[in-house]
Amino acid sequence: MNKIWENPQILHIRREEPRSYYIPYDSLEGAKKGIKEESKYYKLLNGEWAFKFYNREFDCTEEEIKGDITTWEKITVPSNWQLNGYETPHYTNVTYPFPVDPPYVPDENPVGLYGLETEIFPEFNDRETYIVFEGVSSCFFLYINDEKAGYSQGSHMLSEFNITNFLKPGKNKIVVKVLKWCDGSYLEDQDFYRFSGIFRDVYLLSRDKNHIKDIEIDARLDSMYMNGNINIKLTFKGESLPYKATVYNKMGNGIDFIEGITLNNVDKWTAETPNLYTVIIKCGDEYIPIKIGFRTISVSKQGEFMINGVPVKIKGVNRHESHPEFGYYTPTKHIINDLILMKQHNINAVRTSHYPNDPRFLDLCDELGFYVIDEADLECHGVFLAEGRDKTLENKDMLANDPSYESAFLDRMKRMVERDKNHACIVMWSLGNESGYGINHIKMAKWAKSRDNSRLIHYEGACWTDIMDTYDTSP
Repeated sequence: MNKIWENPQILHIRREEPRSYYIPYDSLEGAKKGIKEESKYYKLLNGEWAFKFYNREFDCTEEEIKGDITTWEKITVPSNWQLNGYETPHYTNVTYPFPVDPPYVPDENPVGLYGLETEIFPEFNDRETYIVFEGVSSCFFLYINDEKAGYSQGSHMLSEFNITNFLKPGKNKIVVKVLKWCDGSYLEDQDFYRFSGIFRDVYLLSRDKNHIKDIEIDARLDSMYMNGNINIKLTFKGESLPYKATVYNKMGNGIDFIEGITLNNVDKWTAETPNLYTVIIKCGDEYIPIKIGFRTISVSKQGEFMINGVPVKIKGVNRHESHPEFGYYTPTKHIINDLILMKQHNINAVRTSHYPNDPRFLDLCDELGFYVIDEADLECHGVFLAEGRDKTLENKDMLANDPSYESAFLDRMKRMVERDKNHACIVMWSLGNESGYGINHIKMAKWAKSRDNSRLIHYEGACWTDIMDTYDTSP
């Protein structure tokens, strides 16, 4: 039997193209406040879900998925099932938790079935409805009213599905089949506790029939680092639509956006002065707020890292997302406490080791002032110790040079960059961690440079080899 989760060429089914992170609001006032739970176009699905656990994927039948979820046990979403009485937490560093034979994983592959019945808000009627999963480990199948609605992998990245045609009036049944391991698990061998399940927010979004899909806002300073230049690029579902964009300063004063606009004497964004502006885009019945900061990143002739023309000394930390009760899920208060503690110790930079963090973390880094190295969800450290192969450094590039994994490497870079591109706090994109170095990394870097020339590219593993003398790394 061909298994989708053991085919690195199949990364998703019916998943939407990656886009910038935002929430649509139903009013200008709501967009200004930015409390997503108060938007009529947003429905959070966190809370108590039905749950059923299987030690083997083989035992989880379609009949069970389409059966009565009221007989199942209960679990909190978001969390990880190892902290809810199903299996035990497993910590491992370099060594994979399964035999190394990519892209295959053990047949005894545990599964968690999540089920929820939910009413659709009246405001969602006659509109497009999407379901968004911000983090699921390791891969999952989505069922809406017993119909297959999608598949995705890539644990620490957003997965979005248009489920409009699967919905019906009244209550709707959502089932999510989560597998512990998949071919993508070979790219998620980070040094941390290995947890499984739905560990970030799940929610519904209601959108106009024709609506904005992606928003890209380029906010930079001019050559004198005084005035702000802003450009807005929108991608639409279907044909282009008329829209209005207004730029608000921290006092709430707004200026209507005109293509190529320059704002005089803007308040610059740095980690010490995290001044933010809010762009609110009105399109159809939706108001979409995006926070921006005016800053420019460069490297001096002496090799200094520069923000707004001023050399900056990085005093940074690596940060994992970890909570003693919820596993990978970190409540907002927990994130804030982390960042305040860092500020108290004069830390000004964070590397999101070794995967993109929860979107709330980046919002807070924008607001509180931190330089962020945003790191792709990519580490295949365990190939160093691949059983049956020569245990030398020669193994380290095995997946980095494997053409069957090229799409998976690129997918993890693209989804991170597209989700996070509007954040002022992000100063570098990282290709991941401890995965050797090969042509797949080169292609990630070339894509990122061509997609976003405003930030630096980082990858620790590039120093381990002379591969840069072998491949053309120019954009």
